[in-house]
Amino acid sequence: MAPLNLTAFYLPSLMSVLLRFEVKPFAEPTILDSYDYIIIGSGFGGSVVANRLSGNLEHNVLLLEAGSKDNVTAHVPILSTTLINGGYDWKYETVPQKMACHGSSNNICKLVSGKVVGGSSVLDLMGYFRGHKEDFDKWEKLGNPGWSYDDVMPFFKKSENYRMDGECVESEFHGCGGDLFIGPLPEGAEGEETKYLMEGAKEMGLEEIDYDGRTQVGVSRCHFTMRNGVRQSAATAFLRPVKERPNLHISLDSLVHKIIIDSETKTATGVQFEKDGKIIEVKAKKEVILSAGVYSSPKILMLSGIGPKEELEKFKIPLIADLPGVGQNLLEKISSFVIFTTGKTFSEERENVISTPTIKEWNKGTGLMASSSGMDAVALMRSKYADKNSELADLLILYQSFPLYATTEPFFKAAFGYGDEFWANHFIPYVNKEIGILHPIVLLPKSKGSVTIRSSDPHDLPVIDPNIYEDERDMKVLSEGVRMASEFINTTLFKKNKFYIGKPLKDECEEFGDPLSDEHTACFLKYSTTTKWCACCSNKMGPESDPMAVVDHRLRVRGIKNLRIADASVMPQQYSALPGAGVIMIGEKAAHMIKEDNQ
Repeated sequence: MAPLNLTAFYLPSLMSVLLRFEVKPFAEPTILDSYDYIIIGSGFGGSVVANRLSGNLEHNVLLLEAGSKDNVTAHVPILSTTLINGGYDWKYETVPQKMACHGSSNNICKLVSGKVVGGSSVLDLMGYFRGHKEDFDKWEKLGNPGWSYDDVMPFFKKSENYRMDGECVESEFHGCGGDLFIGPLPEGAEGEETKYLMEGAKEMGLEEIDYDGRTQVGVSRCHFTMRNGVRQSAATAFLRPVKERPNLHISLDSLVHKIIIDSETKTATGVQFEKDGKIIEVKAKKEVILSAGVYSSPKILMLSGIGPKEELEKFKIPLIADLPGVGQNLLEKISSFVIFTTGKTFSEERENVISTPTIKEWNKGTGLMASSSGMDAVALMRSKYADKNSELADLLILYQSFPLYATTEPFFKAAFGYGDEFWANHFIPYVNKEIGILHPIVLLPKSKGSVTIRSSDPHDLPVIDPNIYEDERDMKVLSEGVRMASEFINTTLFKKNKFYIGKPLKDECEEFGDPLSDEHTACFLKYSTTTKWCACCSNKMGPESDPMAVVDHRLRVRGIKNLRIADASVMPQQYSALPGAGVIMIGEKAAHMIKEDNQ
């Protein structure tokens, strides 16, 4: 049985493949005293901004990343779960949740977030999903001119290099010629049961769609940020191709302490950060762009004296700007699961995730190693609680053909974040068995949480409370999602192949009887609900009339000159998709506005 870790025997073969894609390390720069632009964070938002601003060779750009360089594993799609909870992960956690995360230790959910060049795009499942026209039209109606669907669509398409069967596909809904390769899973990477979901959804009345097309209610195969079987992280797509630019400095292992702000003029003048044990201050001649993500961006603002007055006073941080919305309005997509199984045992060959045959396939850009850990297709649905005046799907059911082998089980346990007892009850019985997992996901959660600071020490992680089920509507929607996911077991191909719904060794909620009763489902969700690593909105964009808005429609931090934010934290509300594509769009639009304002 082949071990999952990369052995010395297989490493040279993997390296030879990756060299074809120019996966080379970043040279460490000599830090200058000043730059025109300083960007904090190298996820999709920061990497796009760095790429676009450094395109003008007259402007010097410094990109600061708290994490380190990536390695071979980061480029192999099937191995994404091996990186979670390791050195590339910030290892954020929620505070104990009253109504969720009870299947995890101390009622605390894990929050996966990348601490590596490329940010969370190195750890995610690579799904690319834009959202519905109505989502962005709502953003504009909230008082954010320039953010309607028609306004943002060109910025989505600017980055896209959408490929089908190796050919670039340009259309009303897909861009061609951008930096980011996007397309369906390659041959041999899709799970055998994906067609069961596709056909089952049609039996349930859903139409097969392109979820980045005209409509988003239906069933669709996923699109992925992948090129010939290799992950397209933010670093791969936007930084490596331009890393030799003489005016772009990329400094890794650089933990930002604070943004330096002139207290009299309220102007961002530079950044203080720590590297190799030394505190360094660098001046910004034009702007500082904060792209540290939903959890770190509010933290850095507060450490810089920008945020709720009472929060800063608590830690004796001098107040520069009293912005009560910093760290508030946190919105996190939540999920549960339904296990389908045949009870059959996998062959040993299928468990060999990394082997000479699979590496040969991957060398051609195909096969199991190009799989996104089983994320293949999604059904986008409207629950009975969906807004009757809207066309938006409020539920996404993700089908994962789950490679839960003895060798992969520890990594999936880390990714799910469940505690030992819950994992042993619900998942260990299916190790090396044929299973698929349906994950119902609440796309438009109503429960609002917060991000605050733990202390004035920049090394301390923030305090994160998603406040799951603070709004009872979220539990109602996810309860219906569990029932809708369970209905797939009655469709033709699942029945024909003798799948049944898996049962735990011990049912924590057996006192409530029928597993699909309202009482049992509510109890099950208390244990099984986890976050889906899709948070937003903790520094939301809004008009001056909104006291909780942190940035204006041009992403400028209110009351502070020369400081912008370009990441998911500026989204004014959740939208009916996964956030990666939206963050890329925000990066593109931010870079465009920065160049406009600094001509």
